[in-house]
Amino acid sequence: MLADIASFHYQEFNGNKTFRLRLRSGQKVTLAHNDTFCPADDIVALAADFRKQAADFSTDRSVGITREKTFFEKPVASVVGWLIVAGLCYFSWHLLTHGVKDGKWGSVFMIYGNGLTYLGAWFAARQNKAEASGAND
Repeated sequence: MLADIASFHYQEFNGNKTFRLRLRSGQKVTLAHNDTFCPADDIVALAADFRKQAADFSTDRSVGITREKTFFEKPVASVVGWLIVAGLCYFSWHLLTHGVKDGKWGSVFMIYGNGLTYLGAWFAARQNKAEASGAND
């Protein structure tokens, strides 16, 4: 029953999708999906339909179902994101002034790749949050 659900959480990251329900009893029910191993699964439609049902349920009852923030929507993710931006700027300046030692290009690509991956996920979460607030979700 919907009355047994306290909150829900849906997150997409790097082809992995997670839909979690937190019950009022404290238990968690988690559904996970990976595009590589399960391309025919439609967890996105399930999450969208549940979000609509939860909104309708919350307006009809005094006790609602809340949406939990993803990691990238929390303030700590913004702090980490700005630290990564500052670190990449410093690293770029250091590379321009000192150069790269022979055989170390793999490390350079790894640093930029990991930093840009985090920033991409952080930016996508910010856009989704703005779209959701614009749609009164």
